[in-house]
Amino acid sequence: MSELNVYELVRKNESNYRSGDVKTSKYVVQSFYEDISTIEAYLNSKHISGDKDSMGRDKPFFNIVLAVRNIWFRATDLDRKNVIAKAKKQSDYLASLLYTGHLKKWMRDENFGQYLNDWGLYLASYNSAVTKFIEKSDGLHISVIPWQSLIVDVLGFEKNPKIEVLEMTQDELRSHTEYDQEMVEGLIEAQTGKKMIDGQPKNVQKANYVRLYEVHGVLPLSWLTDDDKDKDTYIQQMHVVSFLTSKKGGEFDNFTLYSGRETNDPYMLTQLIPAVDGSISLMGAVKTLFDAQWMTNHTIKNIKDQLDLASKLIFQTNDSGYANQNVLENIEQGQIMVYGQDKNPLTQIQNNSHDISALESFMKQWQVLAQEVSNTPEVTMGRASSAQSAYAKEALMLQQSQQNFDIMTQNKGLSLEQMFKKFITPFVLKKLNNSDELVMELGDYGIEQIDKKYISSRAAKVFNYKAVEAVLSSQDLPDLQEETQKVRQEVTDMGMQRFIRPSEISAKTWKDIFEDFESDVEYQITDENVDKNNVMQGINSLMQTLANPNGQAFVRTPEGKLLFNETLNLLGIINPVQIQEQEPQQVQQQPQQAQQKVGGTQPITQ
Repeated sequence: MSELNVYELVRKNESNYRSGDVKTSKYVVQSFYEDISTIEAYLNSKHISGDKDSMGRDKPFFNIVLAVRNIWFRATDLDRKNVIAKAKKQSDYLASLLYTGHLKKWMRDENFGQYLNDWGLYLASYNSAVTKFIEKSDGLHISVIPWQSLIVDVLGFEKNPKIEVLEMTQDELRSHTEYDQEMVEGLIEAQTGKKMIDGQPKNVQKANYVRLYEVHGVLPLSWLTDDDKDKDTYIQQMHVVSFLTSKKGGEFDNFTLYSGRETNDPYMLTQLIPAVDGSISLMGAVKTLFDAQWMTNHTIKNIKDQLDLASKLIFQTNDSGYANQNVLENIEQGQIMVYGQDKNPLTQIQNNSHDISALESFMKQWQVLAQEVSNTPEVTMGRASSAQSAYAKEALMLQQSQQNFDIMTQNKGLSLEQMFKKFITPFVLKKLNNSDELVMELGDYGIEQIDKKYISSRAAKVFNYKAVEAVLSSQDLPDLQEETQKVRQEVTDMGMQRFIRPSEISAKTWKDIFEDFESDVEYQITDENVDKNNVMQGINSLMQTLANPNGQAFVRTPEGKLLFNETLNLLGIINPVQIQEQEPQQVQQQPQQAQQKVGGTQPITQ
C-alpha cells in the first residue's frame, strides 16, 4: 500500500468495488455493488432489466419484498426507552440512575430516536449498516451512511480503509472552513463542464455538485508528511480528496482539500445476522427473496401476456392479400377485414387464455418459499385466519417466527452496547464537567432513591441557613423535621419529574459523581417484544414466594439469593441491586428517627 498515494488508492478501490466480484467459496461468487443496486431497485419496485420487454410491452412488478422488509423492521424495532444504564455494583446504583438521565437528555438533543428508526430500517433492508460518528463542538453526531456512498473491503471491513463518496454543491463546499479554500476554488473551477472519473456525464439535477472522496484508515504516515522515512509507519488518518480527468491522456488533476490525523475510525459496521468470517453480509429481507421476487414477476408477466392476448379479437384467412402481415401489431380489437370475391373464409383464432391456474399455482409455490426463507408466515402479515386454521396453531407459528427476530434484536442490542462503550459514553461523560440542571423522568423506585439524597441534602442546607439567620437575629431555631417535610412536599408536587443539580446530591459537578463510572457501567438494551403475560406470571410467582415465610427464609440463603437474582435478570424488568439496596436502609431507619428525635434541631451532616 505504501507504493500508492491516496488518489491511486481511491481510484483502485472504486474500480474494484464497482466491477470486481467477491469469491467466498468454490461455487459462491458475488458482486457486492450489483447486490446493493438490485436491493435498491426491488425496494422501489423497479426491474433491473428494464420496465419493458423486447416488444415494448410493460412489465409489471409484483412486489413481495417490501412487506417482508417492513415486518423485519417492526419485529426488530428498538426505541430510546430500551436503552438503560445498569450499575455493576451496589454503590454505583444511584450514579447509574443519574447517568441514564444524562444519556436520555443526550439522546433527545441528538435526535437519537430518529437515528434508531433509520438504522433499523436500513438493517432490515440490507442486513448490514454502517454508522458514522462525528464529534464536533456542538455535539456527537450519528448517522447511517448509505451503501451507495461507501467504497469498502467486503471481506475485511474493520482492517481496511473506508472511502465515503460525498456530493456537495459549490456553496456547501465553500462553507467547510476546515477545507483548504484555495484548493476548493481550484476544484470548483476545474470541474465545471467535465465528466467524472467513471466517464459518465453528471446528473442534470446535480450539475453544480462537486464529487469528493473522504478516506479514513490506518495509512502510511508519509502520506501526511511527504517524507519517505515515514512510509513504514502507519497511523489512523483522514483525507478529503477529489480528482478529474486531465487533458493529457491517462492522467488526472488531483486535489487535496483536507488531510490529518484522527483518534478513532469513525465508522462502525452493524449486522442483524453477522457473517461467521467477519465479512459484510447483505442477506437481509430483500436479498433473501431475490429468486422468489424474480420468479413472481416472471409468472405475473406470463399471466398478463396471456390475458392481454385473450382480450384481442384475432382473425385468420387464406387470402393472399394478407400474406406476411403481423396481425398482432396491425389488427386492433374488432377490426373488420374485407376480402375479395373468391370467397376466401375469414375465421377467428381461438386465442383464449390457458393454464392460468397452473401459473398461479406455480407463483404460489414461490410465495410460500419466500415466507419460509424470510421467516414471515401469513400470520405475521396480519392476514385473516382461515376457518381450518386453529388459533393455537397460528399462535405457535407466530411465537416461533418471533424467536428468530429476537436473535436479530439481540444482535442490534449488542451493537448498541459497542456504540455506547466506544463512542457515546466517553463523549457524554466528557461533557459533564458542569453543574447544569438535569430534568429526569423516573420510575417510582428511581424517584425514591434520588429523593433520599435530594431531600436530606436540601433540607440540611435550608435548615443551616435559617439556623444562622435565627442566631444572628436572636430568634428561635428552625425545626429540622418541619423543613424536611416541606422539601418532601415540594418534590412530591413534581410528580415523576425531578430537576436536579449535582450540588443537591452532594457534589460540585456531575463529573465528580461519575468519577471512575465509565468502567463500571453496562447497558441493558431491553426488548419491546417481551411476552408480557409470561412476565406477569413470573412476577406473580415471585410475590407468592416472598409472601410465604418458608420462601422468605430460602431467599435469604446464598442459594436462594442466587436463584432469586437470576430470576429477576431473566424477567429483565427489575435490577437485583434495587432489592439488595433495600435491606440495610430498613435496618437503619429506626435509629435515624430516634437520633433526630433526641437531637431536636441538630443539622443533617452530609
